[in-house]
Amino acid sequence: MKITIITPHFKSESFLAGCLKSVAVQASDLHKLGVSLHHHVQDGNSGEKVIKLLESHREETAHLPSYQFSYTSEKDQGMYDALNRAFSVTSGQLIGHLNSDEQYQPGALAKVWTWFENNPGIEVLFGAVVVTRGDGSYLCSRPPLIPQQLHTRICHLCTFTAAMFFRRSAIEKLDCYFNTRFQCAGDADLILRMLAAKTNMGTTPDTLSLFIDHGQNLALSPQAAVEQKQLAAVYGSKAALLRPLISMVHRLRKFMHGAYRSENQIYKFTSPVGVVKEFSVRTTSVWKR
Repeated sequence: MKITIITPHFKSESFLAGCLKSVAVQASDLHKLGVSLHHHVQDGNSGEKVIKLLESHREETAHLPSYQFSYTSEKDQGMYDALNRAFSVTSGQLIGHLNSDEQYQPGALAKVWTWFENNPGIEVLFGAVVVTRGDGSYLCSRPPLIPQQLHTRICHLCTFTAAMFFRRSAIEKLDCYFNTRFQCAGDADLILRMLAAKTNMGTTPDTLSLFIDHGQNLALSPQAAVEQKQLAAVYGSKAALLRPLISMVHRLRKFMHGAYRSENQIYKFTSPVGVVKEFSVRTTSVWKR
């Protein structure tokens, strides 16, 4: 049995080492469960410096049991094209998508595998995420909610791909994995197609991943706002009128699920030079999302 983690990458190597390490350290826990781990990086021809980093990581992790690391460096048509390419050359029964500026928390993938084993009828899992600054210092927490059609189209996708996992079978049922006409909203489009197909989804309160908010994230770009409007266009002029009501309902759902409840949390962050830091915080969530 195998978990595949795919990482699209293009010239953002400042956080790549932390991403790689956060995946590799999952291997020992999975090995105890009889599960192998394959991490594949699909690089968009970023250059010699990145190749050296990937080669070095492959050599350093070659001894790990039940762990395979691979990469491809070639020109592509953007992040979603890279993810589609990676999906086509991997074979894990469970699929995770971790960007180079994201990191898994220790033991996360063992928890994911066990959760799917205990919930055989569920095809998609959403976990909690901690959001940090570039130095690992705490910003906020994001407990998971199962996305809804209206909110995803008109407002935003309420989940993070860093803590989103699929059975391969759930993706193979669709007409495609990611739609490459999108540059930023491909993950929202994927979830919308899964919702339309009545894919069974579940959540876990476990914090599985760390998302680094460094100010250059794709979700914050002007193109992301353009594509969100494209998703909402299916409702025409009603979209602008519906948005305040849908946002209010979404925040009420978050409140009912305890998203704004404060609690103590410990998380780990791997710096760009490979130093692991541990943070102990009192969690917060923000109303605007």
